[in-house]
Amino acid sequence: MIIFLTGQIILPNNSSHISQTYTWLILPAFILFLSSGKEVFKEHRLNTLTILTLCFIVLYILSFLWSDTDEDAGRFVKDGIYIVLFIFSIYMLLRSDYWDFSRILETSALIISIGAAISLLNHFFILDAPTGVREYRISNMGDWGFGNLDNPIPAAIYYGSFSAILFVLFSDRKSSKARSFLQLTSLLILNTYVMLTWSRGPIISLFLSYFLSWILIKNKKSTIALLAITISSSIIYFSDQISTSISDRLNNSQSIYATNEIKINSSGISVTGSNFKFMESLEESEDFLNKTFSERGSIWITTYKKSLERFWFGHGVGAKFQIPYNQNRTIAFHAHNIYLQVFYELGFIGLFLFVLLICLLIKHLYTSRENINTKIAIALLCIGLFSYITDVSKIFTKPHIYWINFWLPLGIAIAIKIKTNASPLSFSRNQ
Repeated sequence: MIIFLTGQIILPNNSSHISQTYTWLILPAFILFLSSGKEVFKEHRLNTLTILTLCFIVLYILSFLWSDTDEDAGRFVKDGIYIVLFIFSIYMLLRSDYWDFSRILETSALIISIGAAISLLNHFFILDAPTGVREYRISNMGDWGFGNLDNPIPAAIYYGSFSAILFVLFSDRKSSKARSFLQLTSLLILNTYVMLTWSRGPIISLFLSYFLSWILIKNKKSTIALLAITISSSIIYFSDQISTSISDRLNNSQSIYATNEIKINSSGISVTGSNFKFMESLEESEDFLNKTFSERGSIWITTYKKSLERFWFGHGVGAKFQIPYNQNRTIAFHAHNIYLQVFYELGFIGLFLFVLLICLLIKHLYTSRENINTKIAIALLCIGLFSYITDVSKIFTKPHIYWINFWLPLGIAIAIKIKTNASPLSFSRNQ
């Protein structure tokens, strides 16, 4: 599990991350499933959440039958099996009386924070990259290949997920002063990395996750963590603006102030008091969404229209997807919104199953919210559900960092639901 969670940092490329995940997580889970699967199914009937999860996975696989994808059917069958085995591995780890799953997550988060620290030192101290708002957006460690996520948005989601994990662990668990200091320091490092990606969606999602965790835990340590994060993030965001403002005041003797216009440069919104109108058509909505969400409006509207062509069952898993946007200068190969992507691939039936699965997942997590692993799952799911609005290409895939914000919380919820009525499995060190 640690290899899967930290592979983007400790392994040189994505291919080695996937292959090592197969070797050290998927294969052992498969062997354990063959040896212990019967025992699990004999002891427990499948609950509603598990059944709905399996239905969603099966629908994804079957949708290959009406898809125009060039991929082989076996690829999607294997992806479904990988996801099932991943969930099964979470169940076995949580059921074991030898492994502490939250410690596995903590160890992974500390390793990721080391990677984040190396990245920050390399880019902003050695290479002297600018720290101004969106002047430079970090997404890798450097030129040597480790920690390279290619794009600041998935980088923000990935590092933000471990920041959320450490927030919960620091706030909820009683630890020594040294351990608490290490957790808080690592948390601030990860949060700094996320801020310097300048990815608005993931940053907002992460802060919503912090706030939700604070509400669930609400003690002195959670308040300290939230205050520390807020102060450090404010310093990062406003320091460059303050220094620029001071410089401008020294260099310019005159300033021009607009009285009837509001401009928000960071989000691309430009609204004037004299010409603001409510959107009355799809085209006007598209223009508004493009300005607000970095040209994604065209992608979303076109995806929605294409989805209506095959309303009930969609275009199928892996269906060809090419939508020009940004005045036809760029082509999108996914919907930049997981809910629309599911609607496009699986139609209304698939989207309904997906939303129902999310609602049931939230219900199960809420009912067991006193468990520390559940609190972590809630934090991760919060990041996922809100980040999915503006990005994330797919969740039905081979081992991928996007698993962390959906299949991992889902696996925790299923495992805890079953574990409450199960006797622990004892694993020796040799096993």
